Amino acid sequence: MSYSNTNNYIDIDVIPMGAPRQARSDKWKRRPVIDRYHAYKDLLVFVDSKVNIKKVINDTGVSLVCMFTMPIPPSWPKKLQESVVGLPHSGIVLPRNKIGKLVTTKPDIDNMAKGVLDAIYGEDSHVWANMGFKIYGNGPAIRIYKSIPSYLSDYYEAHSLYQLQMG
Repeated sequence: MSYSNTNNYIDIDVIPMGAPRQARSDKWKRRPVIDRYHAYKDLLVFVDSKVNIKKVINDTGVSLVCMFTMPIPPSWPKKLQESVVGLPHSGIVLPRNKIGKLVTTKPDIDNMAKGVLDAIYGEDSHVWANMGFKIYGNGPAIRIYKSIPSYLSDYYEAHSLYQLQMG
């Protein structure tokens, strides 16, 4: 596991995963997916302790902008693997599928963002904006952006004014 911290984003080299649905019995009956999720959260907490992801999210008005880079299946042909790098991790029409049939991909983007927020904040109800992207890439990673996109700036300014008025 490695991470890097630049002026614009934080990169974390880890396979992104969504928050799994948990049952009460998960406390005493261990499931591998829950163990993997707890290890994933522990890793994000560790990175947060080094680069302060929580501060980055707070500096953007308590909003999260993430890009999740998903690994390309090694079973795909080399030519296809090379052609999908940087493309959305959804809707790829594979050669063996019928024309127009879209491939559904797991995990869902909202569950992946929830996994990041759950690791950083125990309670994340104060997060007012959440934007995520899933793309195919050469290696799995999570990129957390340190600034909000320009088209959200109007909402950010309105939120900041509201915070000052309530302040």
